[in-house]
Amino acid sequence: YYCAVYECRNITKAARKNFVTQPAVTAAIRELEKEYAVRLIDKDGKHIRITKDGDRFYEYASQMLTHAREFDDQVQNMASHFRILRLGLTKSAGSSVY
Repeated sequence: YYCAVYECRNITKAARKNFVTQPAVTAAIRELEKEYAVRLIDKDGKHIRITKDGDRFYEYASQMLTHAREFDDQVQNMASHFRILRLGLTKSAGSSVY
């Protein structure tokens, strides 16, 4: 949610983008700030300002999301390919080896 807020520069728009309520996004950001003991945004009424720590947090968070998407794509790609291995053995070799 934080990346959406950062990109939209608006909590309500970020909530709509993620199909959740504005209080859910606000609570999630508060939890992040509490967990990492960092101030990500400053609120002034309905307006927000991204802090310097918020800028740095976004850089890392967006990189992590990109890597997560790439990982998901790669795993989905691997799962979509069926690989068949066929072995051929002669009767004499097959009976002793198999």
